[in-house]
Amino acid sequence: MEETQKRKKVALIFWGLTRGLKYTKNSINENIINVLIQNGYDYEIFLHTYFFKGTYSNIRHGIHNMKLDFNEYKILNPQNVLIDDQDRVKETLNLEEYRNQADHFKNNYESNDNYIISLYSQMQVTRLFEQKKKQFHYCIFLRPDVIFEDKLDIKWLRQLRDGEMVIPANDSVRYKSDLISVNDRFCICKPNDAYKYGEVFRYLLEYSKNTSIIAETFLGHILKEKFSIKVKLIIYYFKRVLPNGQINHLDANKQKK
Repeated sequence: MEETQKRKKVALIFWGLTRGLKYTKNSINENIINVLIQNGYDYEIFLHTYFFKGTYSNIRHGIHNMKLDFNEYKILNPQNVLIDDQDRVKETLNLEEYRNQADHFKNNYESNDNYIISLYSQMQVTRLFEQKKKQFHYCIFLRPDVIFEDKLDIKWLRQLRDGEMVIPANDSVRYKSDLISVNDRFCICKPNDAYKYGEVFRYLLEYSKNTSIIAETFLGHILKEKFSIKVKLIIYYFKRVLPNGQINHLDANKQKK
């Protein structure tokens, strides 16, 4: 049956602290959600996020003692939500166990800890999705703190096959013919492959025993070595937004080519 003859359903899967969602919501609506609606797709939002006591700081991004709005996630009107106490999750995960190698970002493992917490969030929302995955034809993993600069290209969904993932080329790196690292903030895949992307947290501790944790390199390693996923690189630009509304300095000077 042709795509146009049958409505298909997309799971939009968000994870992590929402942080700057009030600054990104228009971009998500215009460039993702409205595109799906205009092309005859149904969608449902899955989200996992955190709350914690005190204020938010991030040395790498220059954020100090900022109060976050933990109800900000409601802007998305998610149909499926899980919320955890981040302080308790940190205690449960024993973050020090992941500090087997050098601190790549040299900030007392703060970036490492944030990544671990983020991956745990991604795993939790993926498991939430797994309970309903038979209802869906496609999954889009995306961050709530991102401004998309272009509209979603529907052909990325229509041309997708099992065992494939669509991932942005920016921050993905090839060495000769091998894709050795991949962008870890956006992915389109089929429901049966969602766990392969969304539950990579399960492999992080063992990986950290021999290799410093770098998000893109870790994800590239797992998708290739554990699952032999075919990664289809796309040109899809977006910029991360900090809780104060500023563009992440790592993305601020990136230009479309």
